[in-house]
Amino acid sequence: MREAAGTALVVNFLLAGSETTAATMTWTLHLLAPHPEHARRALTEIQSVLGPRAPTVSDLLPLRFLRATIFEALRLYRRVWIFLRKATAPFTLGEHACPTGLHIMISPWLSHRNPAYFADPDEFRPERWLEAKEPAAFLPFGEGPRHCAGREFAVREATLILARILARARIELVKPNEVKPEPLVTLRPRSPVLARSIPIGQPTTQVQPDPMHAAFGAAH
Repeated sequence: MREAAGTALVVNFLLAGSETTAATMTWTLHLLAPHPEHARRALTEIQSVLGPRAPTVSDLLPLRFLRATIFEALRLYRRVWIFLRKATAPFTLGEHACPTGLHIMISPWLSHRNPAYFADPDEFRPERWLEAKEPAAFLPFGEGPRHCAGREFAVREATLILARILARARIELVKPNEVKPEPLVTLRPRSPVLARSIPIGQPTTQVQPDPMHAAFGAAH
């Protein structure tokens, strides 16, 4: 690899990876908050694998449910919800003849909710990834020679960050019904996601009536 190409790749990892990982965390916590059974299962796994210490890369393999949770969040709220490809040769797609040069819009938002590939596609079910192989319709980082170069790094980073968060706190949404996706260039929450961060071991009833809310994920 030429030096310039290597530099460009590193810059892409740092810049493109920061916002997308932050968005993945926002959507993952948004999905976990109304599903305490999944949050408890994730915490049990974290405590079993890590104990009191911080996670490292060597812990990724046994953190299976946590990784499955990230995959399920990527299925439901992929950051790049639509992307473009250009045909380099003629081909047939179903009943349609596609000539060379045709621009094709691909929407993971639709393919990730296709019931032919995902049972109960609108449901948040991390356990679906524990045994099943990734179907062809799952495109969290694109596919083929132009897939995202940082896909493995992104999943590892997101899993380690989520382990740190869930080991320390339980997240409760302040206004869960107001969290709506906005499909701009990327998929983001239409407004800031307001949430309470409750330390692990502290019951909800001990939270102050007017806590300082943490906002994660903004529209702009």
